[in-house]
Amino acid sequence: MAGVDTPSLPLLAGLGHREEPEAGELFTQVVQELGWHIEAPANSAAAAWSRIYWLAEQVVDGSLDAATGVDRMWLQMLTELNMSWPYTEKLRQIAMCASNLEDWDESWSISLEALKAQALQAAHHLVRNRPSKQEAT
Repeated sequence: MAGVDTPSLPLLAGLGHREEPEAGELFTQVVQELGWHIEAPANSAAAAWSRIYWLAEQVVDGSLDAATGVDRMWLQMLTELNMSWPYTEKLRQIAMCASNLEDWDESWSISLEALKAQALQAAHHLVRNRPSKQEAT
């Protein structure tokens, strides 16, 4: 469906419940066959940050709608990072954009497209200021 294929992908897709222990090895094989490099984060917080940055990159490159992207980043903040207002300085703009987009009404003096543009700008800022791997550890 996604337009990718490898020799091991049909094997992985066809695994039955009893063959579940083989899934990890087959998944790794499929990833290698696709030429993807996946580095697993060290802990759940690192994984959540990784997903947030990945979502921000998708918003920036246009493969994910800005409103959907900031909403998903906000969900990661709330559920995976257990953050509450005012969040971290790094994510404050994302949270504000997500909240404004969720609450937006036609009676507001700002258009939905303007709010999406703000969300895109916040995603750009997040991606530009992503810490290097050495800073993140």
